[in-house]
Amino acid sequence: MSNLDTIKAVTENMEEVLRNEGIRFSLKTYEDERESPASLLPSGKIYYTGESFQNAYGERPLYAEAEFVIKIVIGERDPADLIRGQQMWAHKVRGALSAEALNINGLAATKYVSRVRIQRIDAENRKDTSTLICRAAVRYRES
Repeated sequence: MSNLDTIKAVTENMEEVLRNEGIRFSLKTYEDERESPASLLPSGKIYYTGESFQNAYGERPLYAEAEFVIKIVIGERDPADLIRGQQMWAHKVRGALSAEALNINGLAATKYVSRVRIQRIDAENRKDTSTLICRAAVRYRES
């Protein structure tokens, strides 16, 4: 499996794991994520933000660390419910994304993912919606 195939599989597995937690991923895009219909909430998007690579001069195995931003839009009318929803989804995402969880499907045999680090989760609030912004780093072994 090439490194490109590995990072594609990591991204697909991340979406599958979060979908299993109840986050909806849509192919349709909205100008503002918070304009998503209530029937699609919580809705999610995964953005690849870059990678850092080891330069180990003949040592093996080499590792790369890919960084992602995961945006999750949730909606509640009551501000107290919105806060509780933010907290619930932050901890659900944190608990769901692990090396074991991402080493599924095409990565199950090779177990390329060795670490998942949730760097930070922030919330952006509006009247009836909130967007959780999760920054995650996934360390994987290069082939």
